[in-house]
Amino acid sequence: YRYAKNIVETGHIGDEVKNGVEWDNRQVAPFGRQILPEDTFFPYFIAYLYKTMRFFNRSATLFEVQTNVYPALLSALTVLLIFLIGRKIAGNVAGFFGSLMAGLHAAFVNRTIHGDNDAAVMFFAILTLWLFVEAIYANKALKRIALAALAGLAAAVFSIGWGGWWF
Repeated sequence: YRYAKNIVETGHIGDEVKNGVEWDNRQVAPFGRQILPEDTFFPYFIAYLYKTMRFFNRSATLFEVQTNVYPALLSALTVLLIFLIGRKIAGNVAGFFGSLMAGLHAAFVNRTIHGDNDAAVMFFAILTLWLFVEAIYANKALKRIALAALAGLAAAVFSIGWGGWWF
């Protein structure tokens, strides 16, 4: 939240900029630390989602967007992607039950209901899987290549957005 708030209020992610480097004064106290590239995706995502929401609702706050809008939006999109994967592999019934199980699973709900980056982690992992499945089932070579490339791009965004992506 703090990094996203810094972006919205000052235009940069850090508490200050030291020698051209974004700096977090509150971590590794009392010295602070450089903000690493893997720490930047989620705060920028939240900040731009907030700016988008403010276009539609001027009374929206950054806290509301991070704790209410972001988890609901990305969780819903994740469940939709799970439906599409199940439907592609085994039909509408499999898609329905797969998305139902995922959407109601305690671990999924517990990890994505808060304003942490877990909803984005789940979304990009499932997006990568969906694009990969679509590439496998594509009939034309060009479509297969394009979908596989998009799966690779989604995996790249996933790795930028979460330091533990390789787990």
